[in-house]
This record gives sequence, structure tokens and C-alpha cells, in this order.
Amino acid sequence: MSTPEPPRRACALCLEQVPHTPEAVVLHATERHPAYLPDLGKLTVPAMCELIVRLVGEVRATLRAPNPSGESGRAAKGDAAPLPISAAVLDLLAPADGDNPGRPMSLLVECSRVAWEAIDHVTRCAHPQPDGEAQWSTEARWLGALWPDAVAQLDVAEVGWIEDTLRDLCRKAGAVARVGTPTRYLCPDCGDAMHLGEGDWMVCESGVHMHPGPGRLETEWRRKGPMGTQALAAKLRIPEGTIRRWHHERKIAPVRQEGRTWLWLPWDLVALRYPDIVAAIDDRDAQPVG
Repeated sequence: MSTPEPPRRACALCLEQVPHTPEAVVLHATERHPAYLPDLGKLTVPAMCELIVRLVGEVRATLRAPNPSGESGRAAKGDAAPLPISAAVLDLLAPADGDNPGRPMSLLVECSRVAWEAIDHVTRCAHPQPDGEAQWSTEARWLGALWPDAVAQLDVAEVGWIEDTLRDLCRKAGAVARVGTPTRYLCPDCGDAMHLGEGDWMVCESGVHMHPGPGRLETEWRRKGPMGTQALAAKLRIPEGTIRRWHHERKIAPVRQEGRTWLWLPWDLVALRYPDIVAAIDDRDAQPVG
């Protein structure tokens, strides 16, 4: 006996019919209406093109939303005047214009033009340009589909300019859609976002906890020799029981044992207490030099 399909309901933003189950709703929300921008440095050109389409769609869907940033407020009553549209929204949704080369749509069209002029006749026949006035969805998706065939025919400078321009367009569209960037560092004590302050100290948003910043951690601990459990717990403000639990969970291993004292590499513990900071340092070191 087959399981009946769950009922579907229209998403309030994009009107797409979504199965009315918690899992499907969460999946649709995170994929189609993300709360945060992904790491744009890791996205391909086709992925950025698709992201731009979704962000512009988000802007249109929330064009007159009264609380686009989540602030509380009173609902409009009666014949209240419609909410004004910001200049940033108008600029994003404006058509391409040769007299305004810095306009977002003009920049996207310029990316398409650079790619089109670089490709050969065979590639042009395989990817005919869309007809009519440039639209975000058709122009961006055309460029995304063209890119795998075009990238080998573009020089390095052209590829770099198109990638940089698309990243900037993603940031602009994200800002207008109020899609933020994820918090880089989280407080290990309370989970709030941490912000870098004077002297390379991190302070969480609650103002209660203070932690060393990336530079301090790296300078003091990255090449530090093995230390005992008690000393490390005191210096890093980690309960000794937490260190033993990490060891029991096989997240860390002592480098050696002296008598009844286990000695640990401090950087291994730093990586568990401040995983986002250590990950950022590792990503930095993984970047090619020059």
C-alpha cells in the first residue's frame, strides 16, 4: 500500500507549492530563501548567477514587507499609505542603461557582453542570447549556462573581472534583500556572536565574556609545547573535566604521559574551544601565496 503524498501549500514569498511537512518547509526555506549569504569566494560563476536570481526574487517578493529586517512594528490599518520603496531597491530593479554603467543590471549585461565577445561562432550558436530587454532571471541564467563553454576562451583578466563583478552583485542584492553574512566567530561560553575589539580581544554581544582574538591565540598557542591538563585548563579557562571528556570522545590525544600527568598540544585544545577561529586561520594558510 503506497503512502499518500502530504498536502502542498504555496510559499508566502515565492508561491512555489511545497509539501506541508516540517522537513520540506525547512529545506525550501534554506535553499530558496536563505538567511545568510554563502561564502562567495567559493562559488562558481554559474552558482553566483543562480544566487543573484534568487536574491532579486526575494527582493521582489518582500517589496513592501513592513518588517524586512525582523523588527517589531504595528500593522497598517485602514487606508494607510503604502510603505516607501528604498532607493537601493529601485536601483537594483532598474533596467540596464548605457548612461548608468554602475547600475546593477548594467553591470550584469556588461559581464554578458564581455563573455559574448570572447566566444567563437560555434559557442554562440549553442548559446543564443536571450531576446528582449535584459531581465535578471534570463540574463543571469544565460550567463551561468554559457560559462562552462566560455571560460576557456576568456583571458585571465576577463575571468577575474566577471567573477569580481558577480560577487559584488551578490553582495548588493543580498544587502537589499536583507540577507546577511553569517557571524564569523561565536562565543564558546554563551554562543553569542563575538566581535573583535582593541588589543585583539573578542567580546561577545552580551558583553559578559571576553576571549583572545585570532592573532593572540595564534601567537601564544600555535607553536606552544606540550602542557599538562591542569595548567592548560587554567590558561584556556576550560574545565579539566571537559578536557578528559574530549579525550574520552577521541577528539584529542595526549602527546605523552609523565608519571600520572598527560601532556597535550595546546593548539589541539584551542581548535576545540575556538573552532571557527582556527578554521579561519587554516583557510588563510591554505590560500596560495602570491
